[in-house]
Amino acid sequence: MPTIIKPMKKYILFILVLITNIAYSQSWKVEISSNVEYKSWKLTNKSEVKTAPLNGATIKLMKGSTLIEQTKSDGNGDFTVHVPAGDVFIIEVSYSGCTTKRFEVITKNVPDFGEEIFKPSFSIGGFILSKPFQGIDYSGLQQPLVKVVYVPKIKNFDDDGSFTQQSLGVVGKIYDAEDALIESFCSTNRKGDEALKVPDCPLAKQLYEKAKTIIAGEQYPVQQLLKVGACLKEKEEAEKKAQEAIAAKAEAERIAKEKEAAEKVEKEKAAAAKLEAEKIAKEKEAAAKADAERIAKEKETAEKAEKEKAAAAKLEAEKIAKEKEALAKADAERIAKEKEAADKAEKEKAAAVKLEAEKIAKEIENTSKTEQDRLAKEKEAADKLAKQKEKEEKERVAKEKAEQEKLAKEKAKKDKEEADKIAKKNSIKTTKTVDTYTTSTHQGNTTITTTVTTTLTTTVTTGAKEIKVEPVKEPVVVKEPEVVTTNTVQATPKDPQENKMNIYGTSKPQENSGAEGSKHHNVRTVIGEDKYKVTVKKADEYLKMKRYKEAKDTYNEALEIKPNDKYATAKLAEIEKKTSGK
Repeated sequence: MPTIIKPMKKYILFILVLITNIAYSQSWKVEISSNVEYKSWKLTNKSEVKTAPLNGATIKLMKGSTLIEQTKSDGNGDFTVHVPAGDVFIIEVSYSGCTTKRFEVITKNVPDFGEEIFKPSFSIGGFILSKPFQGIDYSGLQQPLVKVVYVPKIKNFDDDGSFTQQSLGVVGKIYDAEDALIESFCSTNRKGDEALKVPDCPLAKQLYEKAKTIIAGEQYPVQQLLKVGACLKEKEEAEKKAQEAIAAKAEAERIAKEKEAAEKVEKEKAAAAKLEAEKIAKEKEAAAKADAERIAKEKETAEKAEKEKAAAAKLEAEKIAKEKEALAKADAERIAKEKEAADKAEKEKAAAVKLEAEKIAKEIENTSKTEQDRLAKEKEAADKLAKQKEKEEKERVAKEKAEQEKLAKEKAKKDKEEADKIAKKNSIKTTKTVDTYTTSTHQGNTTITTTVTTTLTTTVTTGAKEIKVEPVKEPVVVKEPEVVTTNTVQATPKDPQENKMNIYGTSKPQENSGAEGSKHHNVRTVIGEDKYKVTVKKADEYLKMKRYKEAKDTYNEALEIKPNDKYATAKLAEIEKKTSGK
């Protein structure tokens, strides 16, 4: 019996070890790290784009329709997802109101490394999320834009280059469509501004209404339509005043014509009266002459018979002549008085018309002055409100800055107290082991030699009851490559893997090869220099995608980090040459 049990125990032990190894080889996960940014536009008669880290974006790890893991991006927009082995997964990056971005991770066909510690990782360039525009086809974003697969040569994961290039074309078409839509919106607003300057208020209103339909929800055309309303109101008031002036002029002309007609009638009446007086005088003269002749004849015939009667008749004739003369004089005085009264009435009527015209002109002048005073008061109130808002904004920014500085000081103080407490509790002894090696890469007649120095730090912490030894790997220091040109013709090896940039605009740091992989793909020995390199790479990718405006802004950011840099300056000149030729 013992001879049978021992072999069985060995067999069972072998099976347990085999199962343990298989379970261990399938228990690894790929650590995927990335970053999320939010891109927004300020659209008026021109476009201004702004990109900033996005806090709170939702990152889902999906296997088919099953949710495997979910996390959120932090304040810097960074996130990390752990993808299990042996299947096909989709990582979705989304944010409320923005288009969702996806990429695929395939963890199949990975060799079994046995007892080796296999910790694969991959850092993908950042995602840029933005709100969709109406009328743009975003269906291409339903498919994964990046495919991450295992690469045997580096014993780690990397993206499929050909698949990424294809995705660049899909995203490029979407960006071109967005740029065309934004340019149409801004161009329509510019035309509306030009019409408002003329001013052609109806045309300006038509253009701003059209801009509202191109991109809905933007405030610039809405604000400009308020100005168009004021323009139309001013034009209406000006037309009303012009019509009132025309009416006043017509009234004055009517009064002048009536006065002219009255004067004409008065002249005709005076002429008629004069003719009548002359007629009466002639008739009186003829009658007097006839009477004189008749009296003379009667006197002559009766002179002999009746001298006394003749004398009486003479006296009677003289009496009649005097009475007629008095009557003619009275008629002439009456006609003169009537003419004087008519002239006086006409003058009073003309004076009344003049006073009425002066009253109307004064009312128009007072109305214009009141309107000017109202507009001046409104402008003064608007300027006062703008200054108050500016003051409040400055106070708010200063307050936030002071609060941030206060929080930073409190955190630094707390960290220092914690470090002092740990140092006091434990005594620490640190030793360092330095390992330096070089690598050479041949390109044609050129040999590039790179020196890599790694430092292994061993920290021994002596506590109250135990001694703990912790090996810590310090950052890798890579010296600048040495370039040596030789005369030996060598076969040109395949170009080393480039630092790639994701289609969303943020550069991906270079990975370390090896079974273990690396958790730290972006080691920053000098913070300013590292930030400059990342910014330049980001600008280079914008330039490759022909997104000249974003490339130009990013090269200018690089010049702020490293002033007078020849590379960034040359790239800016290249962009200027390309854009000026359009």
